[in-house]
Amino acid sequence: MALLWKRLSPLTPVAVALARALLDLKPKAAPQGSKDLQARLAALEDVQRRQAEATQALAEQTAALAEAADALRRRTRTLMAVAVLGAVLALAALVVALLR
Repeated sequence: MALLWKRLSPLTPVAVALARALLDLKPKAAPQGSKDLQARLAALEDVQRRQAEATQALAEQTAALAEAADALRRRTRTLMAVAVLGAVLALAALVVALLR
């Protein structure tokens, strides 16, 4: 399945910024209550932090993948131009050889 890298590439910095913003969120002070509730809240905050870290890692990997795909696209375009130029030169050489 082909991805539209031109659409994906501009979105990856946004995803990285959002993931970092999630990591930078400071937990609000929990109201004084039972220790069980505070323990559950701490566990939920830990899960949220780990999810934000995973999201950030995925966004960074996607950004790197998009950059690599863009570099490969440019290299393919260059190689296609070289192949076309080679075909034109081969055709010109064939015409010259047939006219002699």
